[in-house]
Amino acid sequence: RIGEGIADIARSRATIVCSEHQLTRFAADHIKREVKAASEINTTIDLCSPGIYRMSIGSSQFTVNINEMCCSCRLYQEEGLPCFHAAAICAKLTVPFSTVVAKPFKAASIRLVYSAHVEPIIWSSLSKSKFNVAIPSKKRGRGRPKISRFRGRAEKRRDLR
Repeated sequence: RIGEGIADIARSRATIVCSEHQLTRFAADHIKREVKAASEINTTIDLCSPGIYRMSIGSSQFTVNINEMCCSCRLYQEEGLPCFHAAAICAKLTVPFSTVVAKPFKAASIRLVYSAHVEPIIWSSLSKSKFNVAIPSKKRGRGRPKISRFRGRAEKRRDLR
């Protein structure tokens, strides 16, 4: 058993600040919100095996694999940022958050994307013949369009008087 609750999260905020230059501002703000929310709730964290932890919040249990960046709530896999459960575990274990964030949210990835030289577009060099836009064949009438769907048997028709 690693700990009862996450009352000493304040020292983990220093870890976020230290690694903040390694993360994008969006990722750092997201992690700060999750850690703050985790510090306000009584939780229990158990070690299942190396890198795999179980977090209990009341009667709910969530399994977090720090090494593979996944959680049983599925938010960690979908977003690439630590979910509430993963952020709470990382804060409790003082794991640097830069190691548990997906590559697109790291500042080094952003710098790499913008390091290449991009040639500007010179609008006068573009010929207008490439951008022929067809005129719409039908012009909409005024007002709100009429409902064109078929109503189901259970739906009532409204009298418009």
